Order: sequence, then structure tokens, then C-alpha cells
Amino acid sequence: TLHEGDSKDGPVIGAGVLSLGPADLTRLLTTVRVTGSSSTAETGRTVAQFGQFFMGELWETYGAPFFRPRPWWRRVTDGATGLASTARTLAGRIRR
Repeated sequence: TLHEGDSKDGPVIGAGVLSLGPADLTRLLTTVRVTGSSSTAETGRTVAQFGQFFMGELWETYGAPFFRPRPWWRRVTDGATGLASTARTLAGRIRR
């Protein structure tokens, strides 16, 4: 969703779904151009910073949720073993 201005509180001026496969993403990244750069090194750093930001956002949105551990209260429902394990883990955290 694209909002007018610098805030998410602005009126919506556009919305849609971006669908990129690996080949599409690779092709997209080859179109990145840096303007106003004074050297090849600065251009490289700028592209790398953009890549880190862009891929980081993709990871946080689509990748990381699959690798985050389950919350402790969900582990508690795993039965007596899960409960005992959770209690030991919590006790260890409290002592620190």
C-alpha cells in the first residue's frame, strides 16, 4: 500500500501485490542504477546497501517467520515434558 506523504496515516494513493520469483528478482536487481556517484567504489557500496535493505525486508517479511521459535506458552501445551522443559528454561532466565 502506498500512502501520500511520509506517514502511514496519509491517504492511500495506490495498492497492489508484487509477485517476484527468483528469476524475476535477479532480473530486477540488474536494473538498479546509482545516480550522483563520484566513483565506482561508491556506486558499489550504494548498490550493496540497497541490496541489504531490500533483501532484509524480504527476509523479515517472508522468511524469518518460518524460523522463529514458537512462543513459550505454545510449548507448554506439548504435554508434561514440554511443561517441565519450559519451566527449566524460564527458571534459568530468571536467575540470570
